[in-house]
Amino acid sequence: MNFKSITILKTKKKMKIYHYTTIETLVLILESKCIKFSRLDMLDDKTESEPFSVFNPLQYIFSSSYTYDDSENIPLWKMYANMETGVRIEFDTDTMFSPGWKKLIIPTHNQEICELPPFLYTSIRSEDILNSDHLLCYWNGTDSDTISDCIIKIKKIEYKDNFIEIYKSKLNINDINKINSIERNISYNPTDFGFYKSKYWEFQKEIRLLIYSTPFPKDKNEISKMVSGKMEDTVQNFV
Repeated sequence: MNFKSITILKTKKKMKIYHYTTIETLVLILESKCIKFSRLDMLDDKTESEPFSVFNPLQYIFSSSYTYDDSENIPLWKMYANMETGVRIEFDTDTMFSPGWKKLIIPTHNQEICELPPFLYTSIRSEDILNSDHLLCYWNGTDSDTISDCIIKIKKIEYKDNFIEIYKSKLNINDINKINSIERNISYNPTDFGFYKSKYWEFQKEIRLLIYSTPFPKDKNEISKMVSGKMEDTVQNFV
């Protein structure tokens, strides 16, 4: 994995996004000045993981959810906030992150080698960008859906009745039978995932901030467990 340069990027499209939550969560956001990203396979819509019986790429995608609906959304108030004391937070995508120079520490690792600059201009904590479990993915600085620092993507949810078939078509799993073993090859584009849901959820008018990660296995045994679906990423969330 080689990253020779990092592009400093500002949001290309300013937009307002909204987050419904409790007053207790608002206090945590204000105190920590952080936003939580959760594993996508652990969010409220479990049908998003239905297409993946063998290997689930959503476990390596982290999401923070918002709505682009600027009017009051009663279902979102009831689902994610308290009707009497909850809050709706308004964010401007151009100013919600405060990137700065972070020193990147390359962990000692037997299985993979990474070449990265010693410092990155980012709003993500350096220990979350690269550690013994994962490497966060960087994207082309010209991508119109990349905000803040070439790590975070912003995607509007596409609501489709056939989203399960779409997901299945984007994940290629090839098993090769060998003597006393099966060799499994998995190929997919991470950015093909994370923004499809059933039309039942269309009322949310959801928009997601997405962080894509690459597993950073310590040895061949860990790789085998990952591709067999017997091992999940140990990282729970980013803040």
